[in-house]
Amino acid sequence: MTSKKVLLITLIAILSWLWMMIVHEFGHVLVGIFSNGAVSKVVLHPLELSRTELSVNLHPLAVAWGGPVVGCIVPLMVWVALKTFAWRSLHLFQWFTGFCLIANGVYIGSGANTRIGDAGEMLAYGSDPWMLALFGLVTVPLGFFLWNGLGSKFGIGNKDESPSTSAILVCSGILALTVGAELLNTALARFP
Repeated sequence: MTSKKVLLITLIAILSWLWMMIVHEFGHVLVGIFSNGAVSKVVLHPLELSRTELSVNLHPLAVAWGGPVVGCIVPLMVWVALKTFAWRSLHLFQWFTGFCLIANGVYIGSGANTRIGDAGEMLAYGSDPWMLALFGLVTVPLGFFLWNGLGSKFGIGNKDESPSTSAILVCSGILALTVGAELLNTALARFP
């Protein structure tokens, strides 16, 4: 595998992880605000697991579900829009969308047993374990379905295309901006 292929795969994997957490937390914030809650803190840092804290949370079950549900629906909607307009680098966003579906699905689906994080809150506030498992059983296969056939776009597989330099540059720029914004936000949050 060439260094160009390894670089693109590394960049898209890191970007997918960071942006999956951003979209997931956006879901918690969105549902928290629309349910008359008060968001006190959102932690987004490249070296930490993200989290959203509400000082007023009138609907904790809805807020807990908001992260993974919005974290799957928003990327799917954007992917459909980009596909409709035949965006040239659709494969990059298709990878990200699949990643969001798989990550959120595994997180919530396995939470039926582990009770970690959002899944623990969902179970504590009334969701049945089968609901969490069903969420994972729907989203994870859909994510893998979206990933199916993308290998050649990243230089893997029979067609063995070479990744475009523009894709590497765009991913590098977005990663630099994302990490920079998260670090700046963390630094500014330390000052009252």
